[in-house]
Amino acid sequence: MWNTLRDRFGAPGIIALLALVLAMSGGAYAASGALTGKQKKEVKKIAQQYAGKNGQNGAPGANGQAGAKGDSGAQGAKGDPGASGAPGQGVTSKALAIGNAKCPNGGTEFTSGTGSSVACNGEEGSEGPAGAEGSPWTTGGVLPPEKAETGTWIAGQLPTVLDEGGEALETSAVLAAPISFTIPLKEAGEVTEPNPGEEIVNEFPVSYVHPGETGPADKCESGTSEEPKAAPGNLCVYATSEFESTLVAEVNPETEQFEKGTGKSGVILRFFMSVPGAQAYGSWIVRARAE
Repeated sequence: MWNTLRDRFGAPGIIALLALVLAMSGGAYAASGALTGKQKKEVKKIAQQYAGKNGQNGAPGANGQAGAKGDSGAQGAKGDPGASGAPGQGVTSKALAIGNAKCPNGGTEFTSGTGSSVACNGEEGSEGPAGAEGSPWTTGGVLPPEKAETGTWIAGQLPTVLDEGGEALETSAVLAAPISFTIPLKEAGEVTEPNPGEEIVNEFPVSYVHPGETGPADKCESGTSEEPKAAPGNLCVYATSEFESTLVAEVNPETEQFEKGTGKSGVILRFFMSVPGAQAYGSWIVRARAE
């Protein structure tokens, strides 16, 4: 049989046929070592020459199930510090004068790193109605027309004076009882120089009312020490208590003159105290003149 094949195909043909068979059978025989090295190379060359072409790729398979979550990785190394940022810009402000383009009525412009904005004043509103009269009145002002202010006064007690043997001495003295106006009068009473034999007249007189009495109706509107009253342009002094004391003078504190009238800031009453323990006290009211 071998002779028949050799005569028909020749030695090279037989080798090629053998290589084809071996190639189709997966090359198991060629890999077994039965051939020489040279024959193996020839068989491999012929097998590659007659081998079929690769087939087309098959369709992709379905995705497999997601695998289990892996372990957390190790913490990375600390990064290098970043570069310093640019200095920030604070908010500044400037006043805008009346009549400027941004705020016709004036205002304030605010500027920051992101830009600027303005806060404008509103238009001036119309004058509102007059408010109620304040009380007390403006500091530094004067008592308004026909308005009144009131207070209390006292002529201090005359002390007891002892002699060398400890016996009380009979003493007497003149003591002052100042009356001060918290809100001064617009003007003091003006004393008119009298003609010879005429009484001094003051345009802002002081009326002294003894305990238990009522003031004259024309000057003190029949007021009492518990309810002091005064007509416009008058100072009414009411005595709540008098003990061995007598009013002897009225002194204008601005001029230091003895006169029957008051100054802008008040008046000083002088009392004669006849015995130790003598005193006097009471209330007062002054009412500004009418305009």
